[in-house]
Amino acid sequence: MRVFEVASIEDSFLGRVDLPAGDTVRFVADFHAVLRADEQLASIATSISSPYSTVPSSGLSDDRERAWWYVTASGITETFTVTVTVTDTDGQTLNYTVIYDVCGPQTASSSPTPFPLIIGPTGVTGSIGPTGPTGPTGSPGINGANGTNGATGPTGPTGAAGTNGANGTNGATGPTGTAGVLKVTSFQMGSNISMAGSTSFEMFGFGSGSTYTPSFSGNLILCLFVRVGGSTQSAASGDNYTLNYGTGTPPATGAPSTGTQITPHITLQTPAGDYLPATAMLATNGLTVGTKYWFDIAGAFGGGTLGDTLNAINPILTIIEY
Repeated sequence: MRVFEVASIEDSFLGRVDLPAGDTVRFVADFHAVLRADEQLASIATSISSPYSTVPSSGLSDDRERAWWYVTASGITETFTVTVTVTDTDGQTLNYTVIYDVCGPQTASSSPTPFPLIIGPTGVTGSIGPTGPTGPTGSPGINGANGTNGATGPTGPTGAAGTNGANGTNGATGPTGTAGVLKVTSFQMGSNISMAGSTSFEMFGFGSGSTYTPSFSGNLILCLFVRVGGSTQSAASGDNYTLNYGTGTPPATGAPSTGTQITPHITLQTPAGDYLPATAMLATNGLTVGTKYWFDIAGAFGGGTLGDTLNAINPILTIIEY
């Protein structure tokens, strides 16, 4: 067995080896010096330039740090190359070569009649000699049978186009397409409504001028801006406000809270006799497409003096249907 120590992946020539004719010898390439701790050999492939000698088998060691192969030498004297190609677990492909000189039997002769001292194997076939001169032309042969018909020729060019036919009648109108992704509506719900406050929610009465009919989904995002408070409030009050919606007749000013209340409600600590701006972004889903809904603000005292007024000034509502 012959072992080649691979010291560098750049050194692709492993060496030159003498082989006795007819022997089968194992060779090993040891890569442990060039492999990292987490790196291993993955595969081996070999090729040989000789038409007589062979590489009958090859493989990897159990620790995958060494590659091995067998070479069976022919029975004649020759020189050939074995190429060893290995891949590793890093995806590298490495090629190495070894030159082999097969030491076959030698012969000697004497004059005048040569006799071989050792009869070796049959030598390789010599090269083909040059072509001889052309011989004389033979007499004409008899006529052969008629050949088969040839293939059909290509199709001729296309004729000119005919005149256009009369126009057909228009087809039926297709169905109406779906609405766009968003529909945005914005309006002022009213001007200034004042009502006597209560600790229970009461309607301000903006619903008669604040309506919306869903057109394609019934899913709404609602943005409300309003100034709230009361010029007659006698003390600071944590008042509560909410946005309600419903169908049918809108509620009047001061009516008990009705319809559907969209949560959460707004709570403001309003100074006595003053107003604060309030903004809310709310959402509701599942309204019926094609049904008209009213929208109104409801308010309730969170403190202060009952009998004081609650005011909602110039509320603006933006509705986004999506």
